Amino acid sequence: MRILIFIIPLFFACSEVSSYEDKPEGLLTDIQMKSVLKEMILVESHLQANLPTIDLVQKSMKLNGKAILEKHKVTELQFEQSMDYYFAHQEELSKIYETIIDELKLEKVRNE
Repeated sequence: MRILIFIIPLFFACSEVSSYEDKPEGLLTDIQMKSVLKEMILVESHLQANLPTIDLVQKSMKLNGKAILEKHKVTELQFEQSMDYYFAHQEELSKIYETIIDELKLEKVRNE
């Protein structure tokens, strides 16, 4: 009985990990993910600077997030599955965020 208690959770844990080993169908490429995330970061930053409460920021971000996804022709499910994949593959996600940071720094220098 003790073995089953240990093996069953282990089985589910392994199945979770293995489900992200293969790239899911419709996965956003790193370039697509970078574009969507960068735009979301910029919009969220703008909202945080200009709206008086977190509640308003969150409500506005939901609407703006949907608009960003539509602009990039990405479904919410596709974005969520891509985020899940990239969270499971931290090295790839880190590279995406590093690229975003580099681009934002370059844009800041250009605008000064």
